Amino acid sequence: MKNRLSKTSFEESPITSIQKQSSKKKISVNSRKTKSKKSISSQILAPFLTVKVVILILAHISFFSVKSNNYSGNLILFDNTDLNIVDGFVKYLVRPLINWDAVHMMAIARHGYIFENQFAFFPLLPIGSRLLALGLLKYCGIRPFISLEALVSLIAIIIVNLCHYCAALVLYKLTLHLFKSSKFARTSVMLFIFNPASVQLSSFYTEAPFAFLTFAGMYQFYQNNWFYASIIWALASTTRSNGIVLIGFFFYDLLTSIFRYYVERKN
Repeated sequence: MKNRLSKTSFEESPITSIQKQSSKKKISVNSRKTKSKKSISSQILAPFLTVKVVILILAHISFFSVKSNNYSGNLILFDNTDLNIVDGFVKYLVRPLINWDAVHMMAIARHGYIFENQFAFFPLLPIGSRLLALGLLKYCGIRPFISLEALVSLIAIIIVNLCHYCAALVLYKLTLHLFKSSKFARTSVMLFIFNPASVQLSSFYTEAPFAFLTFAGMYQFYQNNWFYASIIWALASTTRSNGIVLIGFFFYDLLTSIFRYYVERKN
């Protein structure tokens, strides 16, 4: 009897063995997910940085090779007086990326909305960059080293490029969730990084933040997290005016659910 009890006490029941196997499978799946996340982020990072460096070099070559006295960035945003070497270097670095619509974004960040044509540009990126710059100048003690316009432009360009990188990561997750193909998701991300609009996704433009918020909202929407999707898309609407069109996802889902309800009712 003692031997039987000792054997039964040390032997595992089939239920406990199944539970252990399932827990091992969960651990392996989680480890695979963490490995895939790390590999995807590292795979994206190298070509992403390469594109950014190439764009920065080409922007400087084109800017300083084509002399123009009517360049609006020079006339409106930057004067000839630099606080020191750091301030001058930051202005030199970001000057080719403050062009075309970025001039209006920079003017809004510096002075707010003054002219009527500035209302075409929404406030999240310029006003957010200004608030961050004012906070850094006030609480970090860097006012003697860098001017407000240089810091605002630098912060805005950093935010834009970070949003481009985060948008690529979210695009991978979204594509993988919808199409169940890691190869197709990776190809989509590479095409998103290597595209003709990469200049706009690197300058003081709203395309990169809008893309990041749009993809993030779509991912939450297809995860059935409508509350988070609505908040993210509301932020996207403060970045670009066409963000209001994203409400169509909710209407489409509502119409399809009504259609399915009537089809099931007839059957």
